[in-house]
Amino acid sequence: MGHYQAGGGMETIRYPGTCTAVIGSMTLTIKAQNALAAASIRTSVTKIGSARSRSGCAYGLNYPCMQRDNVADVLQGAGIRVRALPEEGS
Repeated sequence: MGHYQAGGGMETIRYPGTCTAVIGSMTLTIKAQNALAAASIRTSVTKIGSARSRSGCAYGLNYPCMQRDNVADVLQGAGIRVRALPEEGS
């Protein structure tokens, strides 16, 4: 995941092979990130606009798409409900 300054703000660049799990609140997203870190899955937090989350602004985690099944298993095991766990390119 890379970042660059554009017009005074921070923009997120999504590299190929990166997927985003839509979680919800920042608190729950951090809890999810900690659960995934304990499973050695690297993530980064991202804010998701209301157009993509369908229920107002939300937060999510960027992760390597090849870890999708592991991410789903870890979050389910931690009791964290994921709003969306799209495939790469979705």
